[in-house]
Amino acid sequence: MLNRPACWDYPLRVDHSRKASSEKWRRLTSILLFSVNPTGFVAKYTALSNPSEKSECNFEDAINWTDGSVLFASGSPFPETTYKGRTYTPGQGNNMYIFPGLGLGTILCGATKVTDAMILTASEALASCVTEEEFSRGLLYPDVSRIRSVSLDIAREVIRTAQKERVDGIKDLISLSDAQLDEYIKSKIYNPEDLKHRLEAEFSKL
Repeated sequence: MLNRPACWDYPLRVDHSRKASSEKWRRLTSILLFSVNPTGFVAKYTALSNPSEKSECNFEDAINWTDGSVLFASGSPFPETTYKGRTYTPGQGNNMYIFPGLGLGTILCGATKVTDAMILTASEALASCVTEEEFSRGLLYPDVSRIRSVSLDIAREVIRTAQKERVDGIKDLISLSDAQLDEYIKSKIYNPEDLKHRLEAEFSKL
């Protein structure tokens, strides 16, 4: 279990239909985030509106307004920013972290339905994938470069939950160990490089 700091959470959403409203929320956001620092708490801010120019708050402002004491995730990507000599990496909150593993696990075990417990398990598996190194960089989600391994972990846990709830249609997977199940899942994950190698092999025969 990671040692998480105490947080204030500001999941603000902005109605961007009016520019004045957007500017009003931006000012309010700056006041909220700036007021966090003296309390000794770390702010957790989720700016989820898309695209980036419509976001409630950009990453650089969030870092500046909290003196670097913010856990940030946005719907759209933002670049890294440097503040007081330290480089901060923004997190991106996107359903790409959940859906591939949830869908893969559901299909591979032949689940008759997707239960609430399977969805909750996918979320918990995702949270457990965040490493100490990633958390030290301020990330709320695993580094996107690890999305394939993260999806595998989520798929495994989704399958196990489906088995516990007896909604799995393929019973052969129950007897597999977690390591064996991981290998099975890996064999079913689409890899675009495989197609590339097959095509290269076919062309080499011409």
